[in-house]
Amino acid sequence: MRSLVGGTATIAALLLASCASTPPAPGPGVELITYKTSPGGPICEPCETLAFTAASDGRVWVERGYSLPGEHREWRTVRHRRQVTPEQFARFREALAAYRPVGERRMTDAPPCKTFTYDLAQVTLTWRGGGPDGLLQYDFGCDLEAPEDVPMALMIAPTLLGLEHPDGPSAPRAPRGGPSR
Repeated sequence: MRSLVGGTATIAALLLASCASTPPAPGPGVELITYKTSPGGPICEPCETLAFTAASDGRVWVERGYSLPGEHREWRTVRHRRQVTPEQFARFREALAAYRPVGERRMTDAPPCKTFTYDLAQVTLTWRGGGPDGLLQYDFGCDLEAPEDVPMALMIAPTLLGLEHPDGPSAPRAPRGGPSR
């Protein structure tokens, strides 16, 4: 009986923890923007990802994934929730507004890319509420003959919420034995 109670408490704690880090469906008047990176190809040292959902009411659910150098089979995930100001969310939304498609737009191969370099990171953005739903998938190996500010704008957008793209120029790397953030 004692192990049943202990097991039940453990399961309840895990369920509560997962609920705290899972963004809800958008309520009336709430806009959600989800930003998710994927590592570039099979060779990354260390590999890191960033996924978060930012709500127009200031709530942000963040998930960072990483593997330590030489330990690619052991993926680790760290989740937390944070709060941002309405002004921070507005700047983030405005920075991405030019890239918000109606429906889906995938720029992950040729075409639409004029040339394409494989094994680079990707970012997927989704918008719900605050206008038509949209999904943008962009591979940083895609050359659309667009100005360089397009991939840079997508890479630095998380900094407007106090987060950083894992491949950003000043992104700290995960130390052996623990997450970078």
